[in-house]
Amino acid sequence: RPAKERSKLEEIEGIIRELQEVKGFAMIDEIVVEAQKKGMDERDAKKYVDILLRDNLIYEPKPGRYRFVE
Repeated sequence: RPAKERSKLEEIEGIIRELQEVKGFAMIDEIVVEAQKKGMDERDAKKYVDILLRDNLIYEPKPGRYRFVE
Protein backbone atom coordinates (compact mmCIF):
# COMPACT_ATOMS: atom_id res chain seq x y z
CA ARG A 1 0.00 0.00 0.00
CA PRO A 2 1.16 3.57 -0.63
CA ALA A 3 2.61 5.38 2.42
CA LYS A 4 -0.26 7.89 2.55
CA GLU A 5 -2.84 5.11 2.64
CA ARG A 6 -0.88 3.20 5.31
CA SER A 7 -0.74 6.36 7.42
CA LYS A 8 -4.52 6.87 7.22
CA LEU A 9 -5.15 3.19 7.97
CA GLU A 10 -2.95 3.52 11.05
CA GLU A 11 -4.94 6.59 12.15
CA ILE A 12 -8.22 4.68 11.80
CA GLU A 13 -6.73 1.71 13.65
CA GLY A 14 -5.70 4.02 16.49
CA ILE A 15 -9.16 5.57 16.67
CA ILE A 16 -10.82 2.14 16.80
CA ARG A 17 -8.39 0.92 19.48
CA GLU A 18 -9.04 4.00 21.66
CA LEU A 19 -12.81 3.67 21.37
CA GLN A 20 -12.65 -0.10 21.93
CA GLU A 21 -10.63 0.41 25.13
CA VAL A 22 -13.37 2.62 26.56
CA LYS A 23 -16.52 0.79 25.44
CA GLY A 24 -15.40 -2.58 24.12
CA PHE A 25 -16.23 -1.60 20.53
CA ALA A 26 -16.15 1.39 18.17
CA MET A 27 -19.29 2.81 16.55
CA ILE A 28 -18.92 3.94 12.94
CA ASP A 29 -20.29 7.42 13.78
CA GLU A 30 -17.67 7.87 16.50
CA ILE A 31 -14.91 6.65 14.19
CA VAL A 32 -15.97 9.21 11.56
CA VAL A 33 -16.12 12.08 14.09
CA GLU A 34 -12.63 11.28 15.42
CA ALA A 35 -11.26 10.90 11.88
CA GLN A 36 -12.73 14.29 10.92
CA LYS A 37 -10.90 15.85 13.88
CA LYS A 38 -7.71 14.55 12.23
CA GLY A 39 -8.61 16.09 8.88
CA MET A 40 -10.10 13.03 7.18
CA ASP A 41 -13.49 13.20 5.48
CA GLU A 42 -16.34 10.79 6.19
CA ARG A 43 -16.01 8.94 2.88
CA ASP A 44 -12.30 8.24 3.45
CA ALA A 45 -12.86 7.19 7.06
CA LYS A 46 -15.50 4.65 5.98
CA LYS A 47 -13.29 3.47 3.12
CA TYR A 48 -10.43 2.73 5.53
CA VAL A 49 -12.78 0.95 7.95
CA ASP A 50 -13.91 -1.19 4.99
CA ILE A 51 -10.28 -1.98 4.13
CA LEU A 52 -9.60 -3.08 7.72
CA LEU A 53 -12.73 -5.26 7.58
CA ARG A 54 -11.73 -6.78 4.24
CA ASP A 55 -8.22 -7.50 5.54
CA ASN A 56 -9.76 -9.25 8.59
CA LEU A 57 -8.09 -6.93 11.09
CA ILE A 58 -11.45 -5.87 12.52
CA TYR A 59 -14.91 -7.42 12.53
CA GLU A 60 -18.46 -6.18 12.97
CA PRO A 61 -20.17 -8.02 15.86
CA LYS A 62 -23.32 -5.88 15.35
CA PRO A 63 -24.16 -3.49 12.51
CA GLY A 64 -22.13 -0.30 12.83
CA ARG A 65 -19.97 -1.62 15.71
CA TYR A 66 -16.38 -2.68 15.15
CA ARG A 67 -13.79 -4.59 17.18
CA PHE A 68 -10.28 -5.79 16.49
CA VAL A 69 -9.80 -9.47 15.83
CA GLU A 70 -7.85 -10.79 18.82
